[in-house]
Amino acid sequence: MEEKDLKELWQRSVTADNIRLEQSTLLKDLSKKLNSLEKAVKRRDRLEISAAVFVAVAFIPIAITAPSLISMIGAGLVIPSSLFVIFKLLEVKKYQKLKGLAKSLKEHLIQQRDFLGKQKALLDTVLYWYILPPAVGITMYVVGLNSTLSALIIRLSVLLVMYIAVYFLNKYAVKKDIIPLLEKTKLAISEIEE
Repeated sequence: MEEKDLKELWQRSVTADNIRLEQSTLLKDLSKKLNSLEKAVKRRDRLEISAAVFVAVAFIPIAITAPSLISMIGAGLVIPSSLFVIFKLLEVKKYQKLKGLAKSLKEHLIQQRDFLGKQKALLDTVLYWYILPPAVGITMYVVGLNSTLSALIIRLSVLLVMYIAVYFLNKYAVKKDIIPLLEKTKLAISEIEE
């Protein structure tokens, strides 16, 4: 081997080491961000499940003592819609428990990608399982309160603003947190496969 060949060989090996080191750093950063997101999701789930249990229990006496039939029906609808929120969150949480079975880095990343996909799907459909079901019941309850038209308009406007805020906060969370991590996870998987 000539000196030129040795230099080229050395430069290629240094580049390969740099690539491995850079890949390792990226994977550590990705892992840190994924762990942070998982903790945030667990906190969110605990909070949302607790709130849904509270709402379901609180609306039982409200449904019984509501001033009108439409308010009773509305309050009665809030109870199963709160339980449905619990069901949806536990359904995704059940999937999370299975992810501890990964044997290799690639399998772990694939499970993380699937976890992020489930979270994205959950938040993308928040309108249908989290907002609309209780909104129907709460709106019926408010309409049946026999209040003045101006009070009714104010209450319904406040509810509408809250529903819109929840919807866009969830869309923002998907765009800001989940999609970037999902893309980085997919990239890490493709780099491992190469």
